[in-house]
Amino acid sequence: MTKTVEELIKIKDEAYGERNKCIAALANFIRDIAYPNFRVFVAEHVGDDWEDDWRTVLVIEKGELQMTWHFHDSEKNLLSRLPTDKLYKWDGHDTKEKYNRLIRCFI
Repeated sequence: MTKTVEELIKIKDEAYGERNKCIAALANFIRDIAYPNFRVFVAEHVGDDWEDDWRTVLVIEKGELQMTWHFHDSEKNLLSRLPTDKLYKWDGHDTKEKYNRLIRCFI
């Protein structure tokens, strides 16, 4: 059965919601146990290349390894216990590199 555009958007949004819950849980876990050598914070995406309701960025850094995820405004509450950083600079990594870094940090 062929799915409608609306059904596909709903599936995509649900996948982002699941991803956001998992990565927010990881970030809060790192913060709560003061995991050595990690820095976890929330920042704001600067620039015209993102929609206004997707500008919240969760950042996890371990040394030179930076990993970032955009969060929709409707899920910012998942990040409410994390500190913010107004001076954040994205290092230019793409999605594939982000997950390679995540694996190097935790697996």
